[in-house]
Amino acid sequence: MKKIFLILFCIPLILSAQIYYLDDLIDNGLQNNLSLKQAQLILENANSKKIASQWNLYPDVSVGSSHKEYFSDKPQNAKDNSFDFSVSKNISLNDQAWFSYMFNNFDYETAKIQYDFKKKSFIYQIINDYIAVLNLQKQFNLLNENKEIQQMIVNQSKVLFYQQKATSFDVSQSEITLLNAEISILKVKNDLATKRKQLFNNLNMIDNNYLLSDLEFNSEYSIPEHDIKANNDVILLEREIKRNKLSLTQNNLKLFPSLNLSYNYSQGYVSNTFKLDNKNTNHTVMLSLSYSFKDFFVDHQSKIQTRNIKRSNELSLTDKENNLTNQYSQLSDELGYLENLHQLYLKKVKQTNENLSIATERYKLGLIPQLDFDKARYEFLDAKIALESNQYEIISKRENINFLMSKKLLNKW
Repeated sequence: MKKIFLILFCIPLILSAQIYYLDDLIDNGLQNNLSLKQAQLILENANSKKIASQWNLYPDVSVGSSHKEYFSDKPQNAKDNSFDFSVSKNISLNDQAWFSYMFNNFDYETAKIQYDFKKKSFIYQIINDYIAVLNLQKQFNLLNENKEIQQMIVNQSKVLFYQQKATSFDVSQSEITLLNAEISILKVKNDLATKRKQLFNNLNMIDNNYLLSDLEFNSEYSIPEHDIKANNDVILLEREIKRNKLSLTQNNLKLFPSLNLSYNYSQGYVSNTFKLDNKNTNHTVMLSLSYSFKDFFVDHQSKIQTRNIKRSNELSLTDKENNLTNQYSQLSDELGYLENLHQLYLKKVKQTNENLSIATERYKLGLIPQLDFDKARYEFLDAKIALESNQYEIISKRENINFLMSKKLLNKW
């Protein structure tokens, strides 16, 4: 009976201790994300097109048989049985089957890159939302502690006012500070609810209002090298330019006379019995050359259009590389600024913590009033809030740089 009571007593504690972990959220989000499922279907279709065009490269093979009966006066010719086997293949200077396979194979490889990029973009978005919720969650908890301390300061100020050791101005100032604390808590609470809703909407999950597990802050971090060629947008633009070059090759070949080479091998058996003893074998080779003046002008304009598209993509690539260089420089400067702030906040937290320790000892000895002790606690928590918030901004900024340079996110994804 005691064991049952103990289990029933512990169940609420166990449930209340449930925590969301980033790895689990990302795994669930990847499974539930509809955009990724659509991207997977696009990838499968691209693979199917590649396989279908690959089959068009092989020779055509056909097998056939027939049985005929003739109603005539000659019984020996009343039946006719045949069996045919044929192999044929056409080869041309501008082989549509070959170019179709090259384009479809190229598009399939591009679809794989786009799928991986969409997956990483989703993970990056979840990480940013997760960090934002963590930051607000920590701020909310610390601000509530600060509010309790500020409430004690207000109460102590009123006591000192009644003892004529403080002025009404001192009481009013402490009450204004308390109001500011309450306003900050209300804003953070609203922002926290908004960010949590955004996080779980992106995950396509129901939020059970569990706490989020914290992320470890690593003070050692090396900024990845400035390698814009590794950026996914740059990779996709470069692939588009390669596809344009392939189209230009096809357009150039269309300007030449059409040269076609075809070969056909067929073997057949014909008989008026089922022995199929009459064998016929045929080998056919055909070489043709043709030229269309009308198609020349049409293909020439098509070449101009493809060349302009290629040039446009090259300009887009140059613009993208310049923007990435500027973004990398800006993010690096912002990260350096945040890391400098981090060092200052560490010193501030250390100093306010030391002041709090001194204030605690002096308060125990009755050397300082409750008001001064509460102020020392308030300053320590305020410094801690600033340090924690800045650490989350550093983590977020690092992942911005990692994503920009297509590096692993949080050394995992």
